[in-house]
Amino acid sequence: MENVNFSCPECGCEVFDTAAISEHPDSFAGAICADCGHVVTEDETLEGDEKIFDDLVGILFK
Repeated sequence: MENVNFSCPECGCEVFDTAAISEHPDSFAGAICADCGHVVTEDETLEGDEKIFDDLVGILFK
């Protein structure tokens, strides 16, 4: 199985501090980029979900 990663929309880093993450378990909003300190917004989480879905479809049907 291939991995699909979420990266910081500001710097591309894939490491986050999730201590401040929202109380919704399926949302990445509130995570803080370990590299640049960007706080992920709910809108960025939704955009990331769409990209992850597109990546998974590409993996499954290649």
